[in-house]
This record gives sequence, structure tokens and C-alpha cells, in this order.
Amino acid sequence: MPDLDQNNDFVRSTLINWVSSIKSKYNIDGLRIDTVPEVHPDFWSEFSAASNMYCVGEVFNGDINYVSQYQNYMDGVLSYPLYFSMLNVFAYQKSMYELESLLGPYGTYPSKFKNVNYLGTFIDNHDNARFLHSQSSYVLYKNAITMTLFTSGIPIIYYGTEQGYSGGNDPLNRESLWPNYNTNHELYTLISKLVHARKANAVYKETQIQRYASTNFYAFSRGLTLVCLTNTGGSTITIQLSYIPYTNGQTVCNVLDTSDCITVSNGVLTVTMTGGLPKVYVPK
Repeated sequence: MPDLDQNNDFVRSTLINWVSSIKSKYNIDGLRIDTVPEVHPDFWSEFSAASNMYCVGEVFNGDINYVSQYQNYMDGVLSYPLYFSMLNVFAYQKSMYELESLLGPYGTYPSKFKNVNYLGTFIDNHDNARFLHSQSSYVLYKNAITMTLFTSGIPIIYYGTEQGYSGGNDPLNRESLWPNYNTNHELYTLISKLVHARKANAVYKETQIQRYASTNFYAFSRGLTLVCLTNTGGSTITIQLSYIPYTNGQTVCNVLDTSDCITVSNGVLTVTMTGGLPKVYVPK
């Protein structure tokens, strides 16, 4: 496709006028903008302001210093540095301290990005091979999906994730959804439960606080929602959490398995990650 020259006054004004009209005409509330670095950033400042809606830009790069600068020109960008780290941690089972380096109390995300809550968080998209193409474990995938839906940012679930699609690079990652749509698929069910919990507990209004980090376990809270993740790939591990958002004697239950309830005892919450599956605890 041909490129447009946004430095040309006619091109620039035409695009600005167009984007300023589409919100009222089509009643949309946000734009995903492709290949943002291909256009001078000053144009995006004007374009975003004229749109009068949320704009998230694609900056396909893992360098946080490079990606974060574009949030000076629009509301948010796709969270590519975190995407690559989540792949490392969950698909390739590297140390979960990598998440701490980005999101922990001294992590680079809050210090580099203008507002982490406006970033677009994802684990699959149309430009990269799907997670299951690199790692076939549903257990690890479920941890990655849970992270996507509960960490700071605006979660983006790519179609086919809920069906367990495993295509490689474009065009293999753009499989036909129909007639394969199955609302009983275990990943569909997982995402449905997680989205319901995210809405019911309004986690998007809460600050993310790291509660524990180790090589194979990571936990954070948002309000009274506690997210526990592991990359063991199936092994069961037990962790004792003392830095928690709950009071002594309080009982919390896992939204993914409501029979899984635990009680704070002597200021400690003992979490057993059965079979390496993720857990999302909320007060009973």
C-alpha cells in the first residue's frame, strides 16, 4: 500500500478532519493505530487530540526506552516489552523475576511509561506466532492469559485464543474462527470466568502491588483481588504469603475453582498451586 505524506498540508488536514468526525458519526470509543513509528510523532499528537477518544498505537519493539516515548504522543501503546517478557516467562519458562524487573516496586514500567494503565496488554496477536505454537502446554497458557487479563493495562484477547489456536507466523496465525467456535472450550470458560471476576471486582480501578516474586512463582494484588501465577508447567508448589491485602482470619476463594478457599492464619496465606494452574483469589 502507498504511504501518505503527513507533512503535506492537504494530507495532514484531511486526516485530522476525518478522525475528528468519526466518533460522532460511528459512535466508536477507541482506535488501534498501526505502525506508529512510520509517521512523525508530532502528527500523532495532533491526530490523537482531534480524535477525542482513546488511541493505542502499535510500536512493534521490545526496547522499553524506545516504546515508552510514544506515549508522549497518544494515550497508550501496545505493551510489547511486557509481551516478550511474558513469552520468556510462560512459554519458555525463564525466571519470573523478569516480571518483577518490569512490574515490581522498582520495575521499569512505572518509571518509563507515562501511564501503564493505558497500555494494551496481550499474549497473542495477528503479527506474531500464537503462544501455543511455541509452547503447547495449556497450563502455562492459562497462566499467561490470567496475567494478561489482570495486570495493569487494557487487556486485548485475540480471537482464537479462546479456542486454543496454535498457528505460526502470519498468515498461519490468522485462522478462520468459524465453524470452530465452541463456547464450552476450556479456554473460553477460563476467559469467561476471569473477565467476570475482573468486572465484578473492578480491578481496573486498583493499583497493582507485587506481593511475591521468585524463579517460578509470581503474585500481585489489585485491591482485594490476589493473582497467583507460576511457570512450573504442571508441578505443584506451595508458597506462604505474608505480604497480603487481607486481615488475619479472613477467607478468600479462587474464582477459577470456588471450592478452593483458604484462610489467613497468623498473618500468612498458604497458597498451593495445584498442577501449576493460575489462581485468582477474592474475599469469600
